[in-house]
Amino acid sequence: MTTLIVDLEADGLLPELTTIWQLSIIDADTGELGSYNDHGGLTHGRSLDAGLRRLVGADRLVFHHGLGYDLPAITKVYGDRYPLDWGKVCDTLVLSRLGNPERQGGHSLESWGERLAVPLAKVEHEDWTRWSFKMEHRCNTDAKITLEVYKRLVGMYEAMPQAVATEHVIAHEVMKVIQRGFRLDTEHCQTLINIFLKEQEALKEEFRLLFPPVLVPKSRTKPAKVLKNINKNHPMAGKLTPGEAYCPLDVEEFNPGSRQQITRRLVSKYGWKPPHYTPSGMAEVSEDILRELPYEEAQRFADYLVVDKLLGQVNAPIKANGSGGGWLHHVKADGRVHASLNPLKAVTGRLSCSSPNVQQASTDKRMRKAWIAAPGKVLVGVDSKGLELRCLSHYLWPFDGGAYVKMLVEGDEEKGTDVHTAAMRLLCFNIREEVKRAEYGWLYGAGDAKLGLIAYQDAYKAGKDIDYAGLGIPVKGKRKPPNNVVGKALRSRLEEGITGLGPLVNAIRAKAKETGKLRGLDGRTLWIRSEHSALNFLLQSAGIIIVKKAWTFICPELSTRGLVEDRDYGVVMQVHDEFQIEALPEVAEEVGKVVVECIFRAGRELGFRCPLTATAKIGPDWSRTH
Repeated sequence: MTTLIVDLEADGLLPELTTIWQLSIIDADTGELGSYNDHGGLTHGRSLDAGLRRLVGADRLVFHHGLGYDLPAITKVYGDRYPLDWGKVCDTLVLSRLGNPERQGGHSLESWGERLAVPLAKVEHEDWTRWSFKMEHRCNTDAKITLEVYKRLVGMYEAMPQAVATEHVIAHEVMKVIQRGFRLDTEHCQTLINIFLKEQEALKEEFRLLFPPVLVPKSRTKPAKVLKNINKNHPMAGKLTPGEAYCPLDVEEFNPGSRQQITRRLVSKYGWKPPHYTPSGMAEVSEDILRELPYEEAQRFADYLVVDKLLGQVNAPIKANGSGGGWLHHVKADGRVHASLNPLKAVTGRLSCSSPNVQQASTDKRMRKAWIAAPGKVLVGVDSKGLELRCLSHYLWPFDGGAYVKMLVEGDEEKGTDVHTAAMRLLCFNIREEVKRAEYGWLYGAGDAKLGLIAYQDAYKAGKDIDYAGLGIPVKGKRKPPNNVVGKALRSRLEEGITGLGPLVNAIRAKAKETGKLRGLDGRTLWIRSEHSALNFLLQSAGIIIVKKAWTFICPELSTRGLVEDRDYGVVMQVHDEFQIEALPEVAEEVGKVVVECIFRAGRELGFRCPLTATAKIGPDWSRTH
């Protein structure tokens, strides 16, 4: 088998790239280095064409970031002139991230060169407008480092073959999503901006009446002593008493966007004691914290923070370092947002999204409506049904004999035999949607205070008090227990009330404490930060492994049915357990059906103990398809 280690240099990143200058190839078996370009150097007459033809004939091509850069670059510049099979690619960046997403020092070739003590410093080079000897040297050096990284990580093909295969496919699929982009309705975004600005102004008017301007010190300095004798020309002559302390004052208009001012006003008016503080010593003020307070002003502050957040998602300016920025600041000439996706940034294996973070788009339907299908197409949204709880049922099986699986599959809401109704009884909740929040909050590692807040919101919406007696929480006098106490009780009841959950939690924590890692559903290693969050990590990882496995089936299956990617359909976003796919109206139903089948198939091939299912929705925008 011919294995070639490859690196290339071009005139820029993918969006603006037009020319490939240099290609460096090392035979993994012999270690022989070949330099290929059309400018001389160390090539000995070897042209780029010769190098690219050599790649076509290889059995395995090893790149560092090949699926995300090198192969797309070759395709962009040369089209199908050099038909490289991405299925032959071993991407050492994928292996590095899969082996440890939070690898100390990162995953760059420079970091790997230092980590492996390769006696080759990565060559600094900034001029990509032309070929140079320095560029050739850099490319050769990168190829040599890639070879050493490959030697270190190639054993992962045997240690976790299924995970390696899956993540290579996903790296390829994610690159297509980035290049394809997600269409944004900019006119609707402008409408949203106007709506949110009006909502902000209405709230500000309320605050002007509730909180008139106050006098505050001009600075944080202590009052100063004035001179015993004040010169008649002193600007404060006649206004100060000689020898007395004074403090310059400013008139402070209330700013609802200032967490510090919110804190000062609540403390001043109600004697509020903030429950949490930031590392810098400032009171922590968030929507969740404000929502639990019994003051009407606190609810309005929370409303303002929500509107401010929505406005920021749409139109926040890009930061000086180039990060962040609202959706409108990332729309390209094609009318689409090409967000950056990393398939292995999170330790659980979930995709991360940035510039902008489309995955964090508010679930407010007005916001989701901004993400649309291209003209002549529709969106197909496919969402795994109850995936998190099904993952829990899979791992509970050895401890409960499949009881939780049976409840999930056969439970009937009308008869009160489904998992959520059972959880309502167990946690003394009143509202079904709120108990779901508590269940999923626990699954995703919510702290005691957060769980307690959900209980408070359930009681508030139901017009009742929390059932402290039912939860086994003693109440002394009129003072109600804080959220963290309520949350701790909810956690205990969940872990003791669901058959087998306590033993499962203990077993997972013990394994994490002993080794610092767990084995994922497809054999990958999960590095655990804390034994207390070990089960949450395992469940989140299982969910995304299922979704990624399903994703590996989607394109091949649709191809067998005669559908062509980017003509008939194309994935435009993946969010946790959800796909958003752009498709022609006439094939949309079939696309949705196939993706649902792929999710079921993924569970079967992974040996999942609970049957999986999903739902598909078709519509013109994201608000209709989730």
